[in-house]
Amino acid sequence: MADELIVVEREDALKAFNDDQAFEELFLAIKEKADEFQYDLATAKGRKEIASFAHKITKTKTRIDSVRGEITEEMRKQVAAIDSRGKAMRERLDELKDDFRKPLTDWEAAEKARVETIRETIDAARALGQVKFGETVQQIQARIDQLPTHDLSWYAEFKDEAELVIDAAFNGLTLAKTAAENAEREAKQREAERAELERLKAAEAERIAKEKAEEEARKAEEHRKQAEADAAEKRIADERAAMERERAAMQAKIDEANRKAAEAEQAAKDAQERAAAAAEEERKRIEKERADAERRAEEERIAKEQAEVEKREAEAKRARDAELAAARVDEARELAKADLNAIINADETTHLVMVAIEQRMIPYVRFEV
Repeated sequence: MADELIVVEREDALKAFNDDQAFEELFLAIKEKADEFQYDLATAKGRKEIASFAHKITKTKTRIDSVRGEITEEMRKQVAAIDSRGKAMRERLDELKDDFRKPLTDWEAAEKARVETIRETIDAARALGQVKFGETVQQIQARIDQLPTHDLSWYAEFKDEAELVIDAAFNGLTLAKTAAENAEREAKQREAERAELERLKAAEAERIAKEKAEEEARKAEEHRKQAEADAAEKRIADERAAMERERAAMQAKIDEANRKAAEAEQAAKDAQERAAAAAEEERKRIEKERADAERRAEEERIAKEQAEVEKREAEAKRARDAELAAARVDEARELAKADLNAIINADETTHLVMVAIEQRMIPYVRFEV
């Protein structure tokens, strides 16, 4: 005990732990010892005394903790014993209570189950009466078939509520079924009407398509006929143009043949004129010789003989010239006729035109050679 500042007995510690005033008094008694302690910090002895005094405070604390631990352990054991016995007493009393109350508990459980069954049946009937949008007649009839069929006395104190709920559900389902039947009947009718409308639309579309096809075919036929007419008109125009070109070419050939015939005719005329001029000159010459012969008798005989010789030669020459001129005219006519025949035989159309002109079937048009 010498190491402690004060002697702390078990009773003093227990009192301090249970009373605030006793707690303060114990602390102040220890603090008073500390306040009274004198020390010299400048000396080693004084510093040693400070450390020793602090150690005594620690030892006093240790002593108080030791007493507190002892007291706490004793109290813990007491509490544990009290708690153990208290728990045992509680368990035994609970068992006694449960055994004593079991008849009532069983009755309450059965009553609760009965009430819950009734409530669930009523709630199920109420739920069955809530028809969802779009349910079919078969689905609504299935709901009706599932409605409770208990005698109303089975519902006991919930009899009135059950009767109202089941009647309301049945009535609501019956109305819903009727409405669903009407809706399905109307839906079938609408479907039939829709099908008929679709059929009519399809028939109308087919008619329109057919009319459109016929119209397009008609337009195509008109277009084809117009194209054929245009082609025929173009062909006729081309043929007319070709005929005009052929007619122009033929006219050019005719003009060329007429020119050549005119040149040949002019050449023949020139030859005839030259022959006539030669004959006239010869006539004049003969007359002059005859006159000279009258004047010159003797000389004329000689000259006459000579003249007769010359005359025969001149006549022979004239005959040859006339024959040559006639041959030239015939040759020119044959050449013109050959040119015309070449033009006439060029093609069938030209041939027909030339024959028509030759036979004077075309007024104001004729060949001249």
